[in-house]
Amino acid sequence: MKLNSQLEESQILDIKNTLKTQKIGLSNIQFKYSATAKTMNIEAYGIENILQNDEYYDNIEEHLIFADLRWLALMSSEINKKLKVNFDANIQVNPDGSMNHEKIHFEISAGIFSQQMEKYQILSSAKTLFSSLIPFRQYIKNVTFKGHQYNLKTIIFTLELDGYKVNSIISQNTVVNQQILSQWLATLDNILDYNKGRFKFINKVPIINGRMSTASFQSALCFRFETKE
Repeated sequence: MKLNSQLEESQILDIKNTLKTQKIGLSNIQFKYSATAKTMNIEAYGIENILQNDEYYDNIEEHLIFADLRWLALMSSEINKKLKVNFDANIQVNPDGSMNHEKIHFEISAGIFSQQMEKYQILSSAKTLFSSLIPFRQYIKNVTFKGHQYNLKTIIFTLELDGYKVNSIISQNTVVNQQILSQWLATLDNILDYNKGRFKFINKVPIINGRMSTASFQSALCFRFETKE
C-alpha cells in the first residue's frame, strides 16, 4: 500500500476496469468509512450502457488516486487517530470523468454508546469530538443530534468540504478555539435540557460563522403507537 493511502493502486484499477466493462457513466462516488470495522466501502452511482472513451476512465483513475492522497486518506487517518467515528464522503463526477474536489459532501457520525449517561459524561465525551472538528468549522453546514430511549445516541456533522484544504487544516490548526468550543458545548447542554423526557428526538442545528445557531434549528417530533391486530 502506498504511503498515506487508503486505497491500493490495484483496487483503483479494479474500479476503473469494472466501470469500463459495465459502460457506466458516473454521476457521483460515495466513500463509506467504518472506524469500527476499519473498512472503506465505495459505491459508484451512474447510468449503464453509456459509451465513453478511454480518456474518461483514465480521468476517473487519476482523480481517485488524487482523492485518496489529497483528502480521503488524510481524513481517515485524522479521524481514526483522534476519534472512533464513521464518515461518508460523496463527490460529484463531471461528464469528462474528472471530480469536484472543492465541494465534497461529508458526513461524520459519532455514536454515544453508554446507557443512561449523566449530562456531564455526555458533555465530556462530546468535548473530544467537538475539539477535533472545530478546525473544520468553516465547512460545517449543520449538526444533527439524534436521541432514542430518552438518551442522546448520535451526533452527525454535515460538511461541504474543500479537499484541497484538508492538509493545511490538519497541519495548521493545533490550538483549539476555546470560545467556539464553549459555545458548542453550551448548545449541546441546551439541547439535552430541551429534549429531557422525550423518548425519541432529532434536532438539526445550523452552523453559522462557526457557531451553532439554535435560533432557527429544526426539530422532528417523533411518535410511537401500538397497532391493532
